Amino acid sequence: MKGHCKWGHPRTEKNVYRWRGSVYCKVCRRVREKLRKRGTTESFADHLKMLTERGTVFTPQRGPLGHVKRELAAEQAPTVCDIAWAAGIYEGEGTCGDLHAVSVTQKDTWLLYRLKARFGGKVTLNYSNGCSRWVATGSRARGFLMTIFSFLSPKRKLQVLSFLGQTRSAAWRSLRRNYPVELSRPR
Repeated sequence: MKGHCKWGHPRTEKNVYRWRGSVYCKVCRRVREKLRKRGTTESFADHLKMLTERGTVFTPQRGPLGHVKRELAAEQAPTVCDIAWAAGIYEGEGTCGDLHAVSVTQKDTWLLYRLKARFGGKVTLNYSNGCSRWVATGSRARGFLMTIFSFLSPKRKLQVLSFLGQTRSAAWRSLRRNYPVELSRPR
């Protein structure tokens, strides 16, 4: 196997996939797929050059964690009080979805910008209904959920374990056994 692909990405076991006897670069494939889905006329080489200049081209990791963008990093380290506060906000207004994303929707943007400063992610403003949203994706979302996990209610803990792909784990079974009434579905 060569050391690098045509565009200079390292050919390691984490960065290649095999199909019909050939070896392909995962980074190049991801960029091509992005351009194809957008339906853009921008050339692959120009887009790859722009991504490299911005520092967003990366070697893919195994598993569902994905890449963490530097511009979405947390500005401050959260204290224990901040973690408990964030767990309360998430308990009331937060969701975790199938796209490996955690979000909190709120009209008060101060809360959202405080979450962004402590845990990273991004804030999007939606002016049509007056609500804004804080979103963290990939490994940042997983890190946020694992950080606030001990402060959550049993029902939210079950949702978080499902989001993290740990259904039927020992923690999941323990929750189901210890809180049968709280976790039962209303009829």
